[in-house]
Amino acid sequence: MPTIHFKTAMAITGFSRATLWRRIKNHPGTSETLGESKGLRHTRIDLDSALAWAGLTLEDEDRALIPAADAGDAPAQRELGLLFLELSRPDRAAHWEFR
Repeated sequence: MPTIHFKTAMAITGFSRATLWRRIKNHPGTSETLGESKGLRHTRIDLDSALAWAGLTLEDEDRALIPAADAGDAPAQRELGLLFLELSRPDRAAHWEFR
């Protein structure tokens, strides 16, 4: 199960922090907590769940951009931003295009 950072899931779904936490609570098994640092939990979200919550069905090539962008790959971030523009989701594109 590929996972992505909580903030990446927020960017992909367009959900607020509170809404994403409610989704996680209502769908057990969609996240994993990797531990705490300075009192903050490090939570990763199942990529398939985040895409479903966002209402996105992506080709494998486009889907592969998300973990790469999440890991800090600048070309993948740029391509993901362009993909969201093509999908008429400029609010989500902005998160990636100006990193």
